Amino acid sequence: MRKAAVHLLDIALIFIMNAFILSLPLTISIISSLIIYLGIYSFRTYDTETMKSYTESLIKTTVGTLVSFIAILIIYFFLSKYFNRYFFLTNLLYTIALLPIIHKIEYNIYEKHMPVKNYFFNMLMFFAFEIMLNNLKHKGDGNNG
Repeated sequence: MRKAAVHLLDIALIFIMNAFILSLPLTISIISSLIIYLGIYSFRTYDTETMKSYTESLIKTTVGTLVSFIAILIIYFFLSKYFNRYFFLTNLLYTIALLPIIHKIEYNIYEKHMPVKNYFFNMLMFFAFEIMLNNLKHKGDGNNG
């Protein structure tokens, strides 16, 4: 899974919704989309463990979106004609409804192409490392036998 593609897809979806559905100007759509993305990103929504669970992804996306609204409220004082309750409600419902589903689909695709771990080789390396450490320990004690 290309992590950058997942991030860019989310940013693009939020931007498209802000620019075309809400008819915001491009600069405001870009800024608000990036702020919402950073709010979602800050709650580790893009970790594979989070993406595995739909419920956990839903919770973290919701909280991240709500936290990003706090940052948007700082901008609200300067651009109050663009940000209203419909902006906040539409973005919240859009991110809650769409992003966790997309993340679950992306995780299922990732899981199919995930490399198989070779635990036997890792165990052999661990035992070889342990034998080398024991040999060094015995030589350090003065036992050369």
